[in-house]
Amino acid sequence: MGDQTQGPPLSRNRRLAGIGCLVLATVLPAGALVTPSLGLAPPVAAFAAGACMVGGPEVLVVAAALLLGRKGLIHYEKRIARTIRRPACPARYYAGVALMLTNLTLLRWCLGVFVDSPADLKGRLMIVSLTDLSFVLGFVMAGPQFWLKAWGLLLYRGRTPEASEADPERNR
Repeated sequence: MGDQTQGPPLSRNRRLAGIGCLVLATVLPAGALVTPSLGLAPPVAAFAAGACMVGGPEVLVVAAALLLGRKGLIHYEKRIARTIRRPACPARYYAGVALMLTNLTLLRWCLGVFVDSPADLKGRLMIVSLTDLSFVLGFVMAGPQFWLKAWGLLLYRGRTPEASEADPERNR
């Protein structure tokens, strides 16, 4: 096959544009934090924040795929995944889990304390965007150990031997 450490040969401008699209797709959700403070009308600010969180990154990844090609995109995605999948130290793991678990509580507390009135859409939008990004950050910080444990919670294992021994009438 080919050398797996190098991407396919591309022109410098095309490679930089593709990597730039990938970086911008990663950073764009943080733009949702800035939109409420731009002084836009609340519906426009909500739409812009939604586009930063949902539609924009996907479009940029498609643009990166067009610029880098299939092999180039796979190459850079593997490099990024290798960095993220490194095992987390215990402090990073527990900090990530704590950040994810306290997210909902922080959201409700911040909405109750910092938002003056229910009509304060800019404040609400800023807080909700911040807590969403903090949840994603906590998920990435927890590392692959947490991802495997979370996946194990979603698997159906059927009956366990302990349950069948405890109630022999159910096994008939």
